[in-house]
Amino acid sequence: MTNLSDVLTGLGRPIAYHPGLAKILGVKETVFLCQLVYWDGKQADTSGWIYKTQEEWEDETGLSAKEQRTARINLKASGLLEEREERLRHRMFYKVNFDKLNEAWETTRQDGEFPKLPTGTSGSDEGASRLTETTSETTTTKSPPPSGGDGLLFQLDQEPEKKPEPKPKKEEPKAWDAEVVELSNTLTEIVCAQKKVQFSPSKVRATRDSIDKLHRIDGIEYSRIRLALDWYRKNVGGQYVVVIESGASLREKFLRLEAGAWKSKGGGPQVKRSAANMW
Repeated sequence: MTNLSDVLTGLGRPIAYHPGLAKILGVKETVFLCQLVYWDGKQADTSGWIYKTQEEWEDETGLSAKEQRTARINLKASGLLEEREERLRHRMFYKVNFDKLNEAWETTRQDGEFPKLPTGTSGSDEGASRLTETTSETTTTKSPPPSGGDGLLFQLDQEPEKKPEPKPKKEEPKAWDAEVVELSNTLTEIVCAQKKVQFSPSKVRATRDSIDKLHRIDGIEYSRIRLALDWYRKNVGGQYVVVIESGASLREKFLRLEAGAWKSKGGGPQVKRSAANMW
């Protein structure tokens, strides 16, 4: 099993970051400045200039190209960052102005407030698009990209507030004819007695609905349904007697049930069959 500590160790060196500065300089600016301070003294240039490409900054800090430009503009405006561009080689070098940084620190100690950076800076500075070279002196660590629009405070991405779903309207109970309720109760008693089961409320409603459709849509009179159920009660389980287990099966097999009842009595009713009852 892989441990979390093993995973974090394998990710590489985490970036040094000072949250206290972020409240004053801004998150992007602080990340950029702290990473530059980390590389100070490790660069090959004896004059203190540090060369890094745009891709390397993104790999090491998680800052996108746009976020890098914003951080650089703000840091240069405060005097904390210096830049030197080699146009022919398309290279940009950086250096922390430690004198300005120390001066700002002394101001902090005296006035109790660090000079804030300009806010709302946008756009790209000259030469930012030319940062395309690579260097062997880099790390593979990526930090999560900071967010926040004003460059001063770190704002976590928040999910949009979910609106509560409207509660479904309760279905109004259907007003059944008295005959439908009576016939439904009769069929329910027959089936429950035969099968040794109980009808659930939903099945009772379904039975009433089927009997209602048998009368209203199929055109079967209540008296015919009543006679067929009375005969079925007396002959349920008999040979050649259709099996009725629900309102739906009663509607489906009614003509066969009725035919069996009249056949046992030696005759049959003269009825008109609707299209729904044609076999």
